[in-house]
Order: sequence, then structure tokens, then C-alpha cells
Amino acid sequence: MLGLFGKKGSSKKPLHQVDREDWEYFLDQIYVKTIQGKAGGIVLISNTSRASAKDQYGVVNEELTYRVKRNIDNKMSIQLKRFDFGKFNELFESLPKKSSENFFRTRKVFPSIEVLVYPLYQDDKRALVVLEASLPEANLSRAVANIESEINQA
Repeated sequence: MLGLFGKKGSSKKPLHQVDREDWEYFLDQIYVKTIQGKAGGIVLISNTSRASAKDQYGVVNEELTYRVKRNIDNKMSIQLKRFDFGKFNELFESLPKKSSENFFRTRKVFPSIEVLVYPLYQDDKRALVVLEASLPEANLSRAVANIESEINQA
């Protein structure tokens, strides 16, 4: 896997760690700012869900939650259905434990196309922001800025 957009030693905590308690609300904001209606946004996948409609914290599940862009093409939709809990965990295990990279290129989500994944975690809670690999650098930089802004909100 190839990493992109490194940040050298600028943070005290690991790059993809989320310390906010409102995990599900955080994921909603990431979806709105990087996937929904954004060029190159595909899906946000997590191993958590809300226990109730008002739950902002989320609970870890053995099933995945997919926040999918509305106009995803049929081929990608079919492949996404095959990306299950085991493959999700396998992808997380294959990522470097400590990295200065924001995005990683992979074919593990959609075997037919290479995508960029931005992993996020909080204890046992995990999520992947999935974007098209062909996005211009300006769009990727904007996505990183949006994600980092949400991570750093208290």
C-alpha cells in the first residue's frame, strides 16, 4: 500500500486517532464534508452504529455500517457488498501501525479499481473514508483539512 500526503512529526497523538467522544456524530460530519456531494467521495465504512436515534457515541458491531454516496455506480455497489467485516479488519491490520501518511492506496475495498482510504480509529471503533484514487491533489488536501478539522474539535 502506498501512503500519500505525509505530515512529519506535527502531532503529539497518532495521525488517525480520534479522541472525540461523539464518534457517530463525528462520522456524520466526516461523511457530509468528504463524501456526500463531494467530487471523488465514495463511502465511509465503520464497525459501529447508533444504539438509538439520539446516540452520538455509537457501539462496536460485528457488522459494518456504510454511509454511501447516493450516486455510486452499480459496479461499485456490487463490489462494496462483498467488502465484509473480515475484509474490513484485514485491511486495518495491513495498515502501518504508526504512519505519517494520511491516505493509503488499496484495491482491497473494490478489487477492480484502486481507491484511497483514510483510516480512523478510537479504541475498538474503526472507520474508513474511501475516495477515488484519481482525485486532484487540491481535492485531497481539502478532504484532509476537513477530516483534521473534525478530529481536532473538542
